[in-house]
Amino acid sequence: MKKLFILFLLPVVLCLPITVFAQSASITLTLSDNSTKEAVSGETVLFYYFDEIEENELTKEDVRRYEQKVLSGEATGVPVVSDNNGFVCLKDCKEGIYFVKSEKEIFEAFCVTVPYKGKYNVDASPKIELYKETPSSPSSPNNKINEKLPQTGMLQWPIPLLAFGGVIVFAIGYIINETSKRKEK
Repeated sequence: MKKLFILFLLPVVLCLPITVFAQSASITLTLSDNSTKEAVSGETVLFYYFDEIEENELTKEDVRRYEQKVLSGEATGVPVVSDNNGFVCLKDCKEGIYFVKSEKEIFEAFCVTVPYKGKYNVDASPKIELYKETPSSPSSPNNKINEKLPQTGMLQWPIPLLAFGGVIVFAIGYIINETSKRKEK
């Protein structure tokens, strides 16, 4: 009985490392509108692969550089459409840099690095603000517009009066201070 158990357990134990290493990296995006928190479904996201590794953190200049490479045709995009929950998943990613952008440009393009040591699942949630339709012509109230504008601000006459009052208060304080010093001597 013991040998039979080992005989069944042996293939499972031997195949376990193969299934762990067979997993590959993936990039998952969650698309939802920041203002309404609703999932964005049916949006096509393009993933452009570059066989490069950046040792430092990617900056906006790096993103612009990869965008120029995309515009010049150095890479072709893999389109992936978001599901009803707003999830977009690119599976079997190679190690390197992925330039990610929306086909309708509902979020700002960005770069994702898939590390070269190990297999990782990269999750990202870009900031999305969907544009709402605005009314074509604003409605105006039926009130009659007052021709005279309201007067706001300070008039000029109190300024010299307040300055003169400040000088008087300072002078009184100085005189009191000097007389108290003379009395102490």
